[in-house]
Amino acid sequence: MPAALALTPDLVSLSAGGNDVLRPRVSLRSVMDRLEDAVEQIHATGADVMLFTAPNVEWASLVNRIHPRMVEYTAELWAVGQRTGAFVVDIYTLRSLRDPRMWGEDRIHLSSEGHARVAAQALWTLGLPFEVRDWAEPLEPAPPLGRFESVRADRQWVALHLRPWIRRRLRGESSGDGRGAKRPDVLPVTPPPSREQAP
Repeated sequence: MPAALALTPDLVSLSAGGNDVLRPRVSLRSVMDRLEDAVEQIHATGADVMLFTAPNVEWASLVNRIHPRMVEYTAELWAVGQRTGAFVVDIYTLRSLRDPRMWGEDRIHLSSEGHARVAAQALWTLGLPFEVRDWAEPLEPAPPLGRFESVRADRQWVALHLRPWIRRRLRGESSGDGRGAKRPDVLPVTPPPSREQAP
């Protein structure tokens, strides 16, 4: 956070605590206290803060077991937003995210399309214009998977994502251990040309 605040931002987007909530043993109160402290530190600089709820994962196979924690996290996050005056981007009720195509293979991180929907929801929360039409509406229905295909997809997900995650937790490791930052230096962002400017 010190590096971010050194840039003297007007708005700080803060999505934090989700990984902590996934741990087998966690004090949600401690997580939310730390989050609220961070919001207050940012507000003390004069910047606004934008927070994000957890998504609704009740519909997602296997991942839905963490749904109760996501509900509790979301309720607590709304309370932080009310106490501090932070903007809250509500992705819990964003219906378009209740589609596997909005998520990556690990079923936890968003796909490019999912990120676009959340970005549109963030701009809507701030009252700013955006280009994604019908961002809150679901995609056209995809052909449903058969029972065999569903079971095979779940088994593959367990082997590739869940088991390694459990192994790391048992060893006290993080998925970020040994990884460097994708963009370690603060650099200006050049937006792509608008549709009107494109050749």
